Amino acid sequence: MFGTVFRAISLLRARDVLATGGLTRTFRDKGRGEEKNHFKRIEMEQLKKIRQDKIKEMQAQIEDLKNEIKAVERGFSEDSKSVKKSLLKQIQQLENSIERIKKSMGGVD
Repeated sequence: MFGTVFRAISLLRARDVLATGGLTRTFRDKGRGEEKNHFKRIEMEQLKKIRQDKIKEMQAQIEDLKNEIKAVERGFSEDSKSVKKSLLKQIQQLENSIERIKKSMGGVD
């Protein structure tokens, strides 16, 4: 009888240890997850800033190309028309790139 009671008590203690061990392990994992989420959030913010800077750079290039087109329009030669056509093509490519970047950011300006 004493042996049966002793085994029952030892089993209950073992269950308590397992139960509390699982809870502490969960809390530790949660803490690590919050830290990873913090770094992930910082990484996403930096990526967003990089993309916004790239968009600003492309918009500046578009403005430069438009100014170049205005300068070329003053001439009426066949060469100016071909240059204007290639500049318009470059502008269109830059605008498409800007749209892709904005879509990847979730449509944020």
